[in-house]
Amino acid sequence: MGGFANRFDPAERKIITNRSGSLVQLQDLTTSQQKSYYGDSSLSNGDVEKLTKWVYGYDVDDYDGDGSSTDSRKSIGDPLHSEPLIITYGGTDSAPDASIFFGTNEGFLHALKTDTDNPTEHFAFIPNQLLANQDDYYSNRAAAVSKPYGMDGLISAWVYDKNDDSLVLNANGSVQTGEHVYIYAGMRRGGDRYYALDATNRSNPELLFEIEGGSGDFTKLGQTWSKMTIAKVKWNGESRFVAFFTGGYDQDQDNNSVRTDDDIGNAIYMVDARTGERLWWTSNTGADLNITDMKNSIPASISAIDINGDNHIDYFFAADTGGRVFRFDIDQDNFNASSFATGGMIALLAGTTADSNRRFYNKPDVSIIKDKDAGDH
Repeated sequence: MGGFANRFDPAERKIITNRSGSLVQLQDLTTSQQKSYYGDSSLSNGDVEKLTKWVYGYDVDDYDGDGSSTDSRKSIGDPLHSEPLIITYGGTDSAPDASIFFGTNEGFLHALKTDTDNPTEHFAFIPNQLLANQDDYYSNRAAAVSKPYGMDGLISAWVYDKNDDSLVLNANGSVQTGEHVYIYAGMRRGGDRYYALDATNRSNPELLFEIEGGSGDFTKLGQTWSKMTIAKVKWNGESRFVAFFTGGYDQDQDNNSVRTDDDIGNAIYMVDARTGERLWWTSNTGADLNITDMKNSIPASISAIDINGDNHIDYFFAADTGGRVFRFDIDQDNFNASSFATGGMIALLAGTTADSNRRFYNKPDVSIIKDKDAGDH
């Protein structure tokens, strides 16, 4: 009662999807384009119109046609694993201008207003390939074991503050001219892609980039479970803002009772945080840094460490579904991808039996400890 799903007005929604490398409003697509995205050529034009209204939130089976909020079906998809991310754009301490970003398995990345008098969306983004799930949700015909998943992954942000050129979340409490808000979202079981949106202007978001697993520079990328960790590194003698993410999850793990090598997910990637260009990656073979022990998928996020407080990452850690923990040391004097980092397995905490088949689905916690007798560690 009183939550977002109960109060939003379908007529006020701005639903956008990606098309040809940019964003377009769903309602601006032609009927034939919508039919193509819904993935069912047997849909009539009337079915497409009805389904689109349902996607916008109308109760199309009890619809009087006046487009008012009373026609709302008052329902959104489940945010099963996606955690809400709050970004403050300005305002005051007592009345902040903030937005809430979260994903649902219906396929949307929602950007909500926090005005209690008008708790509507700035926008809702749905990747075009997830539009094919909408008829399944509307028809409610999918069995529980074949539930369609959507934007169920973790969300992160890069809020750039020009005053100190660092990675901060609203150091001065507002987003000013020349600053930006970039949102990064994965899909978890919804797919093998990452999406980066420029949400600086919440009325007109833009697509920064899309990363697709299984092809191109990301052949080892499985289901995108990990958060994109935004960081600042030394790269070829200069400071660079990057995003780290792991290779994700290999669905074969669902059925493995003992530790079994994976085909995908056994990788870690570093890309340019603005463009998505792959700068560096590590895996067991064919990568910039090859580590033979990287045999299993890595669904959890990395843990990045700036040990000397200079706003540049020095180390990062990761753990895989084979019970291994890895450490990577960044060479601050690197001159290309092959010299960027060294690393390897520092622990193996699983065995070869079903009872010892320990897997890690959460990132390592890292503590910096000072030993008075042995110096700093």
